[in-house]
Amino acid sequence: MGWLWGTKKAAEPAPPRTDLVPIPLPQRIPEGAQVFFDPFDLAVRRRSLGRLPQYRGVVVAAKDVHEVAEEEQPQDGEEVPAAKWVDETDGNTPPTSTRTSQQPPTPTEQQKLSSPVSADEDDSIIDDDLLATIAKERAAVEEMRRVMEITEPEDEQKRFKETLDLLRFIRAREFKIPAAVEMYKTMLKWREDNKVDTILDEADPLEEMFQSYCGHRNHGYSYEGHPIYYERTGLVRVGDMLKHCVSDDDIVRRHIRFMEHALRRAQYSSMENGRNVEKIIMIHDLAHLKFTVETAGVKIFTKTVTVDQQMYPERLHKVFIINAPLSFRGVWAVVKPFIDPKTAKKIKILGADFQPSMLKQIPLSQLPEMYGGNCRCEYKNGDHWELQVRVQERRSLRAVGAFISSGG
Repeated sequence: MGWLWGTKKAAEPAPPRTDLVPIPLPQRIPEGAQVFFDPFDLAVRRRSLGRLPQYRGVVVAAKDVHEVAEEEQPQDGEEVPAAKWVDETDGNTPPTSTRTSQQPPTPTEQQKLSSPVSADEDDSIIDDDLLATIAKERAAVEEMRRVMEITEPEDEQKRFKETLDLLRFIRAREFKIPAAVEMYKTMLKWREDNKVDTILDEADPLEEMFQSYCGHRNHGYSYEGHPIYYERTGLVRVGDMLKHCVSDDDIVRRHIRFMEHALRRAQYSSMENGRNVEKIIMIHDLAHLKFTVETAGVKIFTKTVTVDQQMYPERLHKVFIINAPLSFRGVWAVVKPFIDPKTAKKIKILGADFQPSMLKQIPLSQLPEMYGGNCRCEYKNGDHWELQVRVQERRSLRAVGAFISSGG
């Protein structure tokens, strides 16, 4: 989203710093851990419906913010502490930590094994409906394997993962098996050609540059366990990036890296919560935005959207575009035709009064304080978000100095 525009002037002064936890690499998943669950098991499907058990029954309204903050604590009564990362690594491996608000809230083992759908979920979904859906999906997966001439993996985790992948492509192509097969094969070749499976094995050499030109964070999890991504899109200087630092292909590859990172976090959430978590939430903050739509930006945007729709189908849960000025309507009119209608329905454009909508998806404990939540986190891993603010301020000062020197 941030690649669509360039600023006309230097950005306005950024707001005061609010601590936010960077997660430079996904959390470690222990070898042998159960990350994928049988999508054809009725108990698994039941367990995966709606909110995590510790959040069921929580009603969110603007006037109830403080009350919700007390009610949303885990059911075992333990308060979720503020996240604190301790850098115990050599710089090449992910940091380790104890249970924090940055990790998905974990239900008790009893909740993992039996999580009935409560009154705040969709009561119209009954076992007969789920069983009918499961039967339809099982038949579609078997047909897709037959057409592709592949056998079901013997290893349970590999089998569940492959089944979940096939189901996403089947749903994306509305159960039209030939189209789903073609789409799936294209994805496999694309991943091999672009070495996507190993993209997270090494740190991004352009990490600091991307963070300085486009501050972003992977932070927290939703009521349903979806990992959340934040981007300060309003401070993006895509023109400078393309002119001095990177190509549009670099930006697209950065987006692929982000998607793989987000899906690793989704797997971690699945492991912690005993349910299949397959989708992500994205939040784009347009505060301080002064823009014109750029042709190069539209080109990059269409490339990333194509990657998402063709290679990562059924991965998006919700997009919140917040602090959107009225002029953003013009940008939306330009980009909306490039977006699949089903995806467009998941995008919510909000002004400054965004908190009520976000609180329907995100617990206060997982929402950064700068966006009205109660998560103030400490860390020792380097503050690229603040680096971006400092870079923007230096640019503004240089621009003022140049103006004065020119006699303006």
